[in-house]
Amino acid sequence: MDLIPRTFRIDLREFCAGVVLRTIDSAFAGVGGFDPVDDTELPQTLSSERRRLAESYMMAIDFEDTPQVLRFLKVVGWLGTQVLGGERDKLHDLCRAAGLQVSGNVVRLQGGVSTDWLIGADGRFDRDQFSQYCERMQAGIVEDPPAAIGAAKELLEAVFKHVLREHGTTLTGREQMPELSKGALKALDLTAKGIPNAKKGAVAARKVLGSLSASVQGLVELRNLYGTGHGRDRRTGIKPRHAKLAVGAALTLATFVLETMDDRRGST
Repeated sequence: MDLIPRTFRIDLREFCAGVVLRTIDSAFAGVGGFDPVDDTELPQTLSSERRRLAESYMMAIDFEDTPQVLRFLKVVGWLGTQVLGGERDKLHDLCRAAGLQVSGNVVRLQGGVSTDWLIGADGRFDRDQFSQYCERMQAGIVEDPPAAIGAAKELLEAVFKHVLREHGTTLTGREQMPELSKGALKALDLTAKGIPNAKKGAVAARKVLGSLSASVQGLVELRNLYGTGHGRDRRTGIKPRHAKLAVGAALTLATFVLETMDDRRGST
């Protein structure tokens, strides 16, 4: 399946009708490293030289191949820097309409995981730090899945450390994820053992809370196998769907933990 809609490629071809030939060549050949197909392969209905040049480059791109698509998006982003503000806005609007993410002059594939869940979950959590993790996770889901998994794991570590510090725990900096997660969940009375047998739904609650720890451990194992860090090389076996799973799990768990702490703080 094509990662870039055909409609957007047509729109980009029309956009290039207002761009000089030299700029089109510089974008696709220089920035993207693409070679155009032979002119004889182009549709005869294309009469404009600029349209034909842009189409000749795009016909040579495999839009099902992620590395080639990422290079193509660099081309699109660079084209935005070569035109006036109004035309740049028009190009970015076309990108957004095609489901692409636009940040400044950088165009990315849509990761598909919302990072808005944590907003307001706990006002004392470092917002700048959170934004950095989210940006790395979103950017990496498609472009660098191992980096996304690494950022997801680091987000959870930061959340657990935040919880422990808020509960008066002094950290040495040598704590590992299992220790951090166990301590944070215990501090919030979120361990399965912390639920009385007599409490309604205790069995079901224990299963849910037990899965929290399991999800943390699974995330750590994913990161150790495929993620960045610990001097490991990046593996080609990890796919965007794996990164999306890790990021989604991390955001869900982090949100639940922070909201629980905020709720407990408000009830005391």
